[in-house]
Amino acid sequence: MTHPSIPATVCAKVASPKLSDLLQRFVAEGCYAGVSVLARRRGQELHRVAAGLQDIESQRPMTTDSIVRIYSITKILTSVAALTFVEQGTIALADPVDAYLPEARGWRVYAGGSPEDPELRDPMRPLMLWDLFRHTAGLPYLVPGTPHAHLLEQARLTEAVSLADKVRRIARVPLARDPGVQFEYGYATDLLARVLEVVSGQPFEAVLTERVLEPAGMSQTGFSVADQALDRLAMVHEGRGPGLPLKMVAIAPGEARPGAWGYPEGGSGLYSTLNDLARFGEILCAGGELNGVRLLGRKTLQWMTADHLLGTASPWHSFEPGCGFGLGVSVRVESGMADRADSIGTFGWSGLASTSLRVDPLEQLVLVLFAQHFPYDEHRLFGRVTNMVYAQL
Repeated sequence: MTHPSIPATVCAKVASPKLSDLLQRFVAEGCYAGVSVLARRRGQELHRVAAGLQDIESQRPMTTDSIVRIYSITKILTSVAALTFVEQGTIALADPVDAYLPEARGWRVYAGGSPEDPELRDPMRPLMLWDLFRHTAGLPYLVPGTPHAHLLEQARLTEAVSLADKVRRIARVPLARDPGVQFEYGYATDLLARVLEVVSGQPFEAVLTERVLEPAGMSQTGFSVADQALDRLAMVHEGRGPGLPLKMVAIAPGEARPGAWGYPEGGSGLYSTLNDLARFGEILCAGGELNGVRLLGRKTLQWMTADHLLGTASPWHSFEPGCGFGLGVSVRVESGMADRADSIGTFGWSGLASTSLRVDPLEQLVLVLFAQHFPYDEHRLFGRVTNMVYAQL
């Protein structure tokens, strides 16, 4: 059934009819307000297409130049910035976190008891920077109903006014488990960003701009959207279930206002575009350097995209079967466990508001997908798009 408020129009500069039709169908049926896709292979565009609306209230069309909240894709950029400090010897993965963050000294592990009277013990080993990169720090995001969630709630993280304040609040909460035991997705990248502030003497936003955004030419990416570009900002919409209309989210979680994040942080908060993320992805796809622009060395990039969960409780992370996790990125390690046709070695990550960046070095392919929808990819469009792109190679 066609959604009555969303025109099923497609803005396609380069796209197969089948892909345009697929996006048009998901928009027309009211699954997503707007969707955009950019696929590049060996420097050539395979697909550049947008369908639907940025905003169902204003009826502004989604375009291939729309600006979106990329949420946790921010973690990839933070990790690349951090690895530049590793390359120059300023930090090392085996360094204890408390060597840089005094608030991390004496961090203890939750061992049971009630949330009101928790039992705590010393960790089996120190928390290392390596744990921050690969999410083995024991710092999970809040999972409602768990004892650790209650402890996180007591820290009032949503009241933090800066990255330093947020990290101080996180450090008051016991670790959920020992460092290095298993992948547990959460706040680790925020601590990594704070370490970069400490070692550089600069605000994290300045570090990210200097180390990643400016060299990569990502002029449309940052923690706020310029006033003159706000008309290009796609709003987030919520899935309302079968037969119910989409609902626009006036202010997305983490924002001070639409188009401005509360404060720069390592795990979330960036706004970006298809072009900027594809450019970033192409540099990584080329081994860290492309056309004279160097973000990382070739061996560093190989190291980053290895599976660093080997030796932990599971060689895979908890979001997608057959994927391990490297230094800030998911990495495909098993094709037979995958629901999509990407290659072994494909890496990337996704964002809460249905955004995805995937880089396939074997096929020299970069794929960027945006939908600006809660919850993430609710109607399972992204796998369909991925398989359609790969079917044409």
